[in-house]
Amino acid sequence: MRKIFITIITIVLSSSLIACGHEETSEKMYIAEHVIIFVRDLARKSEDYVNAKLGAPSLSEEGNWTVLLTQEKLPYKLNYYKENKVEIMFIDGVANRLRVNLTSEEFFKDNRDMNLLYIGLAQTELFASKNDKQTFFINDYAGFYLVETAQRQGTKEGTVLVVTEEKYK
Repeated sequence: MRKIFITIITIVLSSSLIACGHEETSEKMYIAEHVIIFVRDLARKSEDYVNAKLGAPSLSEEGNWTVLLTQEKLPYKLNYYKENKVEIMFIDGVANRLRVNLTSEEFFKDNRDMNLLYIGLAQTELFASKNDKQTFFINDYAGFYLVETAQRQGTKEGTVLVVTEEKYK
């Protein structure tokens, strides 16, 4: 009787572990099929290069970016791509701030590191912001100053932001 019970428990536990692994793998496969941009391919590239990769922007804005460390004002151009799903800010002539907007169906609220896969980065541990409970981040990751994922306030939608250098935070 005891051997039968142990065998049944072993089968149940094994099948639940297999199911958990399958669920995680299917989430990763889903995102791999739905990568929105490969951030490493676009960051620090010229507007012409980005436009060649993503197509013409649907909307553009221009303004002045204030460098927090020095209060210096730098002209920027903010382009929106893929029906405003992707926002890329060109400062000093290259893409230095890149943001992907995620719908509530796409955004992983409870597993924030999964959102990094949408921009072609590997998952890594993210840290909760002290100032904003909706924002999780990591500094100095994948060659970027800042990578963060945040839930838009009052919604179930989210974003993934990449800042190339501290100067552009």
